[in-house]
Amino acid sequence: MQTEKPRRRLVGWTQYLKTQADKGVFYSFASAFMGGGIALLLLAGIIILVSIIDVFQGDYLGIVAGSIGVGLAWTGLQMNRIAKNWLREGQQIAPVALLTKSTAKQLPEVETLVRGSDRPLTDPQEELLRAAQQGQETPPEQLLRATAEDDHHA
Repeated sequence: MQTEKPRRRLVGWTQYLKTQADKGVFYSFASAFMGGGIALLLLAGIIILVSIIDVFQGDYLGIVAGSIGVGLAWTGLQMNRIAKNWLREGQQIAPVALLTKSTAKQLPEVETLVRGSDRPLTDPQEELLRAAQQGQETPPEQLLRATAEDDHHA
């Protein structure tokens, strides 16, 4: 069964950069842990192989080296398990797209807040926004105040 690809949510610069940074952190750490885990597994394999050869040659210190190799292999496997979890968490972050003039046209009117074209750009905390509806004027008590999170540079 194929899962439906989530629709990209349109966001402003601040939210877009934060989301991309969050994904980057998960993928960077996952890659580092995956690489470290693979390196430990390779090292463990070499140590275990050498310790088996030592045991067959009568050097029983190979058992100690083999135990260390098994411990390194277990650590490498755990690092790979953690890396896979981080990759899954990074993939679960909802995809976003940057809100631009061209992408803003994709939004339904009821989800769009606009500033009157005759209004100058002011401090967003003081500015009231209205829904982009055709026709009637929005009553003042239904206007919304912009916040720092709603920083949509359309």
